[in-house]
Amino acid sequence: MSACIHCGTAAATVALALDRRALIRCTHCQLVRLDPVPTQEELSAVYDSGHYYTTEPPSLRSGLGARLQDLVLRTFWNYPEALPPPARVAASIALRPLRARFLPVPFPGDAPVLDIGCGNGQRLLELERYGCSALFGLEPTVGAAEQARRATRADIRTAFLDDAGLPRGHFGLVILNQVLEHVPSPKDTLASIHAHLRPGGTLYLTVPNFGSAEAGFFGPSWSGLQIPEHLHHFTESSLRPIVEAAGFRITLWRTDSVWSVTRMSLKTWKQSAPKGWRALLAALPPLAWLPLTVAADLVGRGQMLRIVATRIDG
Repeated sequence: MSACIHCGTAAATVALALDRRALIRCTHCQLVRLDPVPTQEELSAVYDSGHYYTTEPPSLRSGLGARLQDLVLRTFWNYPEALPPPARVAASIALRPLRARFLPVPFPGDAPVLDIGCGNGQRLLELERYGCSALFGLEPTVGAAEQARRATRADIRTAFLDDAGLPRGHFGLVILNQVLEHVPSPKDTLASIHAHLRPGGTLYLTVPNFGSAEAGFFGPSWSGLQIPEHLHHFTESSLRPIVEAAGFRITLWRTDSVWSVTRMSLKTWKQSAPKGWRALLAALPPLAWLPLTVAADLVGRGQMLRIVATRIDG
């Protein structure tokens, strides 16, 4: 059993037994890690297979979801073009529950933006659409990085942060969207991000929530596990101290659930042939679970942790 990468403690308990591995929880800092650690060959087989979702071409979204996102960004976060005052007041009332559902940071404008683990460039493409021009992306998977280069004018580098040759103290916004769970050392990654941000710069961070109601209910079938590529699994009690110790002041902390991700967990869970009272739940139509995901978010037990934090010094 490996020692905890965060605090060095060797003692741990089993948080979830899996087929060939286990998720173990550090008895000191509560960080959950995958044990044994997968080899680079195992990880490459996942990332470089061509079937990982980030190797699909990005596209600007359309439909109701895209229109809602656009309205939220323009109403609350000063994205162009600004709504007329009467429309903005009405939208701020109607859309307040969605205020933090997308990218809950002010429009970066000309400030340099770095998307770490940018995948196929989807978020960079959306920022480019709004007029952001100082865009950078890091993506170690070659196929995904090529998709990002073809789709955007951003500076895409196939490298990890410390090897990318990017200037320190430069970026106004760093995006770390569903990435921290993939890295060998979360604390080292956050320390490096702190060094690359400007004083007062912003970190936007999301990770699967191992403390979510879905993780507890679905167990090995929970889609947030993603074994073997997710090396660490976070709860509020384990992640908050890591973020703060890296030199950040947290300005937003919430949980959110995405219905399509819940459906993935449901599908896998039903294939495991649940028995007893769980079999009765498995017979429910998928949409019957939707109110439960909403309720989980209301009590802070949603499937994803969404955090905004500001670099502080001293």
